[in-house]
Amino acid sequence: MTGHFKYEELVQSEEDNSSDISNLHPCVVSTKWWRIPFLSFIVGGALLAGATGFMIGKHVQQHSLDMDWFSPPDDVRITYDYQRQFADRPNNSTQDPWTEIMAPANGFIQHPSISAELHGVSVFHQLHCLNAIRRAYWAAIDGIPISHVSRPAHVRHCIDYLRQSLMCHADTNLEPVIKDLGGVTGFGSEHKCRDFEKVKEWVGAWAPVISDDRQ
Repeated sequence: MTGHFKYEELVQSEEDNSSDISNLHPCVVSTKWWRIPFLSFIVGGALLAGATGFMIGKHVQQHSLDMDWFSPPDDVRITYDYQRQFADRPNNSTQDPWTEIMAPANGFIQHPSISAELHGVSVFHQLHCLNAIRRAYWAAIDGIPISHVSRPAHVRHCIDYLRQSLMCHADTNLEPVIKDLGGVTGFGSEHKCRDFEKVKEWVGAWAPVISDDRQ
């Protein structure tokens, strides 16, 4: 919990007023030596308070890292490779990989402290949208009726939602230019990534329980 701290103005005492000191009796002025241990006590107390605050800050920061599953400390490095099954024409075999990467309950969670009400975790909404665009693309290529998730309004929503998601995360991993292509493919280069499997595992642990009458 963040405390309400503020700096207080140091009020000058009458004893620190040079004009007043000059008017004091010499024997009173000569007793200024007591200020030395007093100032030492103040400085020592400030240093002790600073050290204590530093240690508390480190503890809070470490505790935050331990609790922050959104940015796991064990990020992973992954080399992208082309996995065509995620882009191919929809059928049973190409749908299975999409099903496997989705979290239970399609990425919806209920958590006692951060999500008492039902919430969806963004990455799984984004994957859902990307799969909807894939299905709409192949429906247009094959000239077949579109499904509910591939209707134009939903696809338009997904395109702009993914645009904003990409800009939000602003991936700054570097991808080498392939000379023969004069550009990049994104594949074959290493990326520093959030540990997706850990996120998926956490989301699965907090998936809402669906009662029998809702199945």
